[in-house]
Amino acid sequence: MNLTVILVIILTTVLFVLNYRMLQMKKNVTNIVDQIVAAHSRDKNFKNQEFLHYYKSNGNIWLSAMEPMFRKSLTLKAAVCVFSIVGALVMIGLAYVEDIYILAVYPFLLLVFLIKLAMDIKLVSSDDKKNAKKSMSNYVKLYPYDPTAKGIKEGKTDKLHVWYMTAKKTSVQTGRLGKGGEAQEAIAKAQEGKGPKGPRPPRPGFRKPGRR
Repeated sequence: MNLTVILVIILTTVLFVLNYRMLQMKKNVTNIVDQIVAAHSRDKNFKNQEFLHYYKSNGNIWLSAMEPMFRKSLTLKAAVCVFSIVGALVMIGLAYVEDIYILAVYPFLLLVFLIKLAMDIKLVSSDDKKNAKKSMSNYVKLYPYDPTAKGIKEGKTDKLHVWYMTAKKTSVQTGRLGKGGEAQEAIAKAQEGKGPKGPRPPRPGFRKPGRR
């Protein structure tokens, strides 16, 4: 078998595996957010359907508030995705240079996958103002028919600052409750792109048996 063929197949497969973990991380973030929501189901804010939509739209932001390393992990994975896009283009070009056109199909499929993945990546800033603005954009994009989302598009609502601070505070408190336990472990696994079950934040007032 031609050395070029072997090289393209191996590198394309490696790049696919590296970036597939980003999809796993996205699923894990959703899982963790759902469990945080379940833990706060009695909270009046989470009984508000629009606030619930807003919270679910911005899992990356809230997990970054719980664990700052998660934000750096997102940035690193985004950089890997960009590098992989360049790599896929190089391999497509290599296949054409070698006149093995059928070989270009594999890295081309990888390229399509990577572009779609890059469009779904939601990076998180260290600046609250930027994150608040980004959270608004994410919410409007996913739930455009919510009355609050319509108000945002028309510039007629001032809820977002309060919502952002409430959501961030809730997430940080949840992270503290889970320190050393399942919450931190789940976030760490989400960063790695593995498949955790996610945190189960303890409910307020929970006491261990035998203690008063």
